[in-house]
Amino acid sequence: ARIVRALVWAGGVVVLTDAYALYAVTGLATPTDAGGARVDRLGRLPLARLPEAMAVLVPEKARRRPRWPEVLVSLPGQAGVLAAEGLENRVEPRVPHWQAAPVVALAAHPLERVVACFCIDGTLSVVKADFSELLFVVDAVSAGGGGGIAFPRLMCWCGSAFAVLTCWGPPAAGAM
Repeated sequence: ARIVRALVWAGGVVVLTDAYALYAVTGLATPTDAGGARVDRLGRLPLARLPEAMAVLVPEKARRRPRWPEVLVSLPGQAGVLAAEGLENRVEPRVPHWQAAPVVALAAHPLERVVACFCIDGTLSVVKADFSELLFVVDAVSAGGGGGIAFPRLMCWCGSAFAVLTCWGPPAAGAM
């Protein structure tokens, strides 16, 4: 299988293969320590197409097993995301009642359990990581070029309170 997407997070790297398998590579910061770098399969995504967006939530320190991150991936052509966590191959859908459009970009907050979701309809929503609460939503339709929607190629958090959208362009291949 080939790696089609990789995301670096504070504890390592998460990769998605063309076979829809997620892997976490941890222990990269201290490869000479006992155990060193480790590769764990987080599970296989039940998708027919590769997701448009992927984000990694840093594990909560209060959990018993803080080693593995939680990975969110968009549902191609559908609202919501899939969440994969741990080695149990546990993948659960998270589809909020307030969101009707497919997600094309995701950004997980580096410290909090909060996620920014840019949808194909031009809205930017910030939600709790479990998608239980909508914190705010902004209509981010581009002001230029005939009023069309410009899609972010990269979305990341800046500081603790702002999501920043950069590298604008047309929708990614496969976006509706």
